[in-house]
Amino acid sequence: MKKKIALIQMQAVLADVETNYRHAEELMEQAMEGNPDILVLPETWNTGFYISRKLKSIADEGGKRTETFLSSFAKKHHVNVVGGSAAVLCGDDVYNRSFVFDREGRKIAEYDKVHGFSYAHEPMYFKGGDHAVSFALDDISCSMVICYDIRFPELVRRSVLEGKTDLFFVPAAWPKARLFHWTLLGQICLYIALIFTIYSGYDYFKGSAYLFKDTFK
Repeated sequence: MKKKIALIQMQAVLADVETNYRHAEELMEQAMEGNPDILVLPETWNTGFYISRKLKSIADEGGKRTETFLSSFAKKHHVNVVGGSAAVLCGDDVYNRSFVFDREGRKIAEYDKVHGFSYAHEPMYFKGGDHAVSFALDDISCSMVICYDIRFPELVRRSVLEGKTDLFFVPAAWPKARLFHWTLLGQICLYIALIFTIYSGYDYFKGSAYLFKDTFK
């Protein structure tokens, strides 16, 4: 079953939460003109990839605002929403957290980025998650990781095995200047899936190869 997916390519303004919420909503409304089945936001769209001691002061406490915003949008437009990720404050820790909502606005999954981008000192400001995630959108088995997680193929492989995943999301805050690097990582993940398929007999593509058609030309 083919689905139309809208990817929100948003330039988040560092530390300007109000502007980011307004801009995200504008882009999401524009995306709905194409009648997508699934709408996907980028990583840390609410704060930008803000590596700073001030992060706690602007992170979404408990994720309440983010959840309300995404849930309301999903229900209003009857669209599945993979919420990229938001900086979420829980107690004394900030998580790089994704929320997933179905067409009725129900939260069906959440995931905390496991591997912080060490070169940007992300682990100093974001607490890492400790589990993979699986969920279903319109009866399609899905999973996800966030940005730098893609460098750790065992996490992706585990997510696929545990959730028997047909559709895999990787929201990221990735600058255009490093697009080649991102493309290369995507190719590596596909080759890993192909190798495991050949040697294990398990079909890691599971009929969803059309999603990758012409992706890495």
